[in-house]
Amino acid sequence: MGDVHRTYFQEWWVKRAQFQFGASVSAQPKVLLNIGQGVTAGLSSVARLTQELDQYLAKDRPIQGMPGVLVVALPATTDRRKLLRDLDKMLAATVPPEPREARPHAMALEQAKIREFTLKMALRVLRARASYPSEKLYETGNRTKVSPALWTDPARARKDGQDDKRRTMEIMTSRHLWRAYVLAENAARGRFPSLEPLKEDPNRPEFDYAVLLKDYRQYLAWGWKRIAELKEERRLEAVRKAGRAAQAAPASDPATDASESPP
Repeated sequence: MGDVHRTYFQEWWVKRAQFQFGASVSAQPKVLLNIGQGVTAGLSSVARLTQELDQYLAKDRPIQGMPGVLVVALPATTDRRKLLRDLDKMLAATVPPEPREARPHAMALEQAKIREFTLKMALRVLRARASYPSEKLYETGNRTKVSPALWTDPARARKDGQDDKRRTMEIMTSRHLWRAYVLAENAARGRFPSLEPLKEDPNRPEFDYAVLLKDYRQYLAWGWKRIAELKEERRLEAVRKAGRAAQAAPASDPATDASESPP
């Protein structure tokens, strides 16, 4: 399924996971260009068509599971019955029939009842604990905002109500760490996110915070590098689009472009 430390979820899902789980976005038809009756199509129409086609092929089609696609010129006649008959003939001649028996998908989505907030908080507490393994549990809770109402000043000694708050914060923080551990163990067994109780196993390893911190720092370094690469890709794409627009502009015929809008 790929290295989760060297990819973003969106990229991983589009390129790999959606095909393994069989959970792509439903494919939808899309109008790339609409030209009215008797209207002459100029270079601006070609530019709009190119932009819409680029958007569909690069963004829409991948998240829909890369379905087979026909790019056609469909006469927008008022005779809808003839239009549908012609479309049916074209589809029959060009689109192969789908297999009757669909192949089973390699994996299935987990019907989890865990809330997104609970999942994210458990991971946040785990990362904070890995970054500062020597600090007290209530300080980790303070850092990750497990419960703002239970925040206490570490510079002040335990006393009165503050002592009760720290103890409660430690319990809540410890609970989130245990949830992170259960999530990780179930994920290693192919179930995520899952808080299903673990079977007794005296040989099961505990969290190695030093290793977790090293992996997390490597992931952050990779993430910043990938962000820079994506920004550069977008900049180059913007330059290419500007170049195409500049090439089309001098060659455009004002009379032809004006004719694109019916009087």
